[in-house]
Amino acid sequence: MTSSILTTTMVFLLILTIVPKPTDADALCKWYGIGPFCFVGNSCPDGCLKTLESNKGDGMKCWFSHKNYCCCAPKLV
Repeated sequence: MTSSILTTTMVFLLILTIVPKPTDADALCKWYGIGPFCFVGNSCPDGCLKTLESNKGDGMKCWFSHKNYCCCAPKLV
């Protein structure tokens, strides 16, 4: 019984180390806009959809305008 649990645990840990972790490059959604002047660069790229607006987003608070959270469709290779 103990051997079975140990084997299952080892296989699970091995899978966790093999499966690739998502990175920022893989992200399909991210915040656009740079605080404190968030009107700079807050437009969604072509083919992306704005889903949220925020005066803080994921970083520095906006003094002017807002940040946009944009989601893009994955690129087919």
